[in-house]
Amino acid sequence: MKLAEFIVPLLIGAVMGSFLNVCIYRLPKNESLIRPRSHCPYCGNSIKFYHNIPLISYAVLKGRCAYCGHSLPIRYPAVELTAALLSVLMYWKFGYSDKTLFYTFLMYTLIVIAFIDWDTNLILNKVLITLAVGGGILNLSMQIILWRDAFLGMAVGGGLLFLFAVLGNWYYKKESMGMGDVKFAAVLGLLLGWKLLLVSLYAGYFFAAIYFILLKLFQKQPTKRIIPMGPFFALGVLVLVVWQQELLDLYLALI
Repeated sequence: MKLAEFIVPLLIGAVMGSFLNVCIYRLPKNESLIRPRSHCPYCGNSIKFYHNIPLISYAVLKGRCAYCGHSLPIRYPAVELTAALLSVLMYWKFGYSDKTLFYTFLMYTLIVIAFIDWDTNLILNKVLITLAVGGGILNLSMQIILWRDAFLGMAVGGGLLFLFAVLGNWYYKKESMGMGDVKFAAVLGLLLGWKLLLVSLYAGYFFAAIYFILLKLFQKQPTKRIIPMGPFFALGVLVLVVWQQELLDLYLALI
């Protein structure tokens, strides 16, 4: 592949990242994604189109609102950059193919799920429905995975995480896993199939364990914050999609 080929997915990803920021900010508040126009969350002024160019505007304005001068969250360019890099990564992995479209859609939705879950400890049903329906339609037209594997993956994902939730509630005598995680695993199973789902969940728990250990080692004051699993499952899916066969072979060898 030539370097110039990555410019288009990079630009598309950056623009989509700007829209994903809107989703992350508004969906938990049950606000429309269309109206009102993009505006500063501090002074409420509508943002001019030239102040809303992905990545560039944030850098030019030095991370501040053009009207009130208030510092804007670094998350905005971080989401745009993440979406851009993931778009490039999917194109690098799958080239110009149906799989690129399918997995890029999956990555964009995972960004929304991960950031909202990190903020609110909620995995919204409306986002899961979008992922399930959108991914299902793409799979129906492209046949990325067999439908037998898809429905089996949904049953395995939902059933396994529900079992973990029940056992965790019994052992800890309190809620240890939300139903959002259970539904998330079911939808991932629908889109990945049962084999790839198991590997991605394993990877997600692995990343969560590393985060928990680092938290214990470097945080001076213990936190009572519940660690959301959505971002770690999303990271597990990303690693799986990129190194699919290698991780699957390793997982099967271990078991």
